[in-house]
Amino acid sequence: MLKHFLWFSRHPADEREAAILSVAYQRALTATWAGLVAFLFLVSRFSVGFRSVALAHAVLFLEVVLVASVVAGWTAVRREQLEFKPAVHEGRLAFWKLALVWLIVTFAGMIPVWLSPRLEYAAIFCVFVAFVASATAWAWNWTRSYTFHGRMLATVLLPFQTIGFLLEPKARLARRLLLSAILTIGAVGVPLALWVPVIRLVAEPSGFSGPVVPGLVTPGDATGGPFHHDVLDYRLLGGLHEGDIVMFGTRKPFADDTDYGVIVRADDRTVTVDIQDAFGQSTDGAYPDVITIVNQHHTKDVPRSLVFAKVIIDPPMSGWPFRQ
Repeated sequence: MLKHFLWFSRHPADEREAAILSVAYQRALTATWAGLVAFLFLVSRFSVGFRSVALAHAVLFLEVVLVASVVAGWTAVRREQLEFKPAVHEGRLAFWKLALVWLIVTFAGMIPVWLSPRLEYAAIFCVFVAFVASATAWAWNWTRSYTFHGRMLATVLLPFQTIGFLLEPKARLARRLLLSAILTIGAVGVPLALWVPVIRLVAEPSGFSGPVVPGLVTPGDATGGPFHHDVLDYRLLGGLHEGDIVMFGTRKPFADDTDYGVIVRADDRTVTVDIQDAFGQSTDGAYPDVITIVNQHHTKDVPRSLVFAKVIIDPPMSGWPFRQ
C-alpha cells in the first residue's frame, strides 16, 4: 500500500528512475511551498484566529507540511517499478558503542545531582542533549548511502527511530519497525529506571502552585502566585537554617500529615517552622467593592527527625521541560 513511501531517501539506479524521482521532488517542493505560504498567512496580522499561534501548534503545522510534501512526492512513484541503488551498511559505527555512550552519560549526569541537588534539572537537560547528539551522530553515520535529503530528515527529526530501523537492515519491515519502537522506548525508559534511586533517595524534581509557605507569593498577586519548580533535597545538604523551606511529616505521596514550612528558628533537636493556613481574597456583601486579602499562618515546633526534605525553589533550568 505504501510502496516507495520513503522515495526521497534512496538514490536512483538509472536515468529512468532519476527522471521519475525528479517529478516526485517537484511535487514535494510544490506542496512544501503551498504549506509554508498557508502557515505564514495563519501567523500574520491578516489572520485574527492564529495571530498568537502557540509554538507547539506552529511546530505541529510545519510537521504536517513536511508529511504532506512526502505524500505529494509519493504520488509520482507509488505505481512505478523502482529498484534504487543498493544501500550499503558496512563500516558503520557499532551499536554497542552508542549504548555504552548512553550508559556513561546516564551515570555521569547523576554526579552533579549528588554534589548539588539544585542542579538536577540542569543535569537532566545535559543528559537529554547528549543522548540526542550521540543518536544524531550515529544516525548520520548509518545513513551514508542514502540521499542528503533523507539523511537530514532521519537524523534531525528521527535519530532514535532511524537507528532502530537500521539496526537489522536485512530484516523484514515489521521487525524493523518493532525494533525502532523498542529502541525509542528503551532510550527513554532505561535511563529513567537507572535514575529512580537518585530521584527517590537523593533529590526529586517537584513543584507546587501558590503560597505553600508564608511569603512565597508574587507581590501584588492575591490569587496564589505562579507555579514553582523545585527540587526536594532528601539529604538536607548544608543542614537546616533560618529561611530554609522544608517538608516534614510522613514521606508518602498524598499523606495527610505532610506539610511545607519555612524555618524561623533551628537548634539541634527542633526546628520552628512557619506554616501557611489560608491565602486568598474575600469580600463582604455589605461592601462588595472592598476586597480583603486573607493570609493566615502559624508557627509550629517540629522535631528534626520529621523533616525529610529541603525544598530548593526554582533551581537552574527547571522550566525547560514545561515550556510551550
